[in-house]
Amino acid sequence: MPTDTDARHAVVIGAGMAGLAAARVLADSFEVVTVIERDTLPSASTPRAGGAAGAPCLLVRPYLAGLPW
Repeated sequence: MPTDTDARHAVVIGAGMAGLAAARVLADSFEVVTVIERDTLPSASTPRAGGAAGAPCLLVRPYLAGLPW
């Protein structure tokens, strides 16, 4: 990705699932990867309020649980 004349620092905006995945991939090609997140992140793994990633799958795909579509 970067060459000798390119920047060695990548910045990712958002620490959601996509942002963290992007940061992980960028870490293979950049010396420094900074992730910027507006929310305060907890020290332990917890569901995030208000985000689709924190919603139960049943809300997205009720047929997986045998519920009516």
